[in-house]
Amino acid sequence: MVYAPVCIPTLNRYEHLKELIESLQQNSWAQYTDLYIGLDFPPSEKYEEGYKKIVQYLCGGINGFQKVHVIKRNINIGAGKNASLLVEEALETFDRFICIEDDNIVSRDFLEYMDKCLDYFYEDKRVNMIGGYTNTLLENSVDNLNANIFAIHDGNAWGWGSWKENWHHMVKEDPFSGFNH
Repeated sequence: MVYAPVCIPTLNRYEHLKELIESLQQNSWAQYTDLYIGLDFPPSEKYEEGYKKIVQYLCGGINGFQKVHVIKRNINIGAGKNASLLVEEALETFDRFICIEDDNIVSRDFLEYMDKCLDYFYEDKRVNMIGGYTNTLLENSVDNLNANIFAIHDGNAWGWGSWKENWHHMVKEDPFSGFNH
């Protein structure tokens, strides 16, 4: 099994980030998962308090993961570029990734579901990304993976994953798909 790294771009939403990380720590597969946190630099004073809280939180160390990588930007590069560069940094080592905005809370089986789907659909060229959220009620457990899978033509930023080749193809075909807008 390949365990995809989790990429979390952030800036100043300390409470949200803390809640997301705590929810990820509740996943049994967190211990096998690398965590990449991209901390953008505040663009103005109004973001500094939350930014400083995140810096202090990250300096305290985060446990429960295979490895934690903190990429702290020296200048403000904006949310899109922060996310894109964070994914690229993870893809220097891995062939897949999971990206989650910092204001999400995930279920206890989120990492297992995402990793199993990223593994299962690895060579299926019809699949561009795996979504970790739907507003459709799914009644079956992750143990019956096929019962929890359906195709849609769009996605959302509430936890998704893809593969290096697909990511680079998306960015090449449509630079805006790489968060650069």
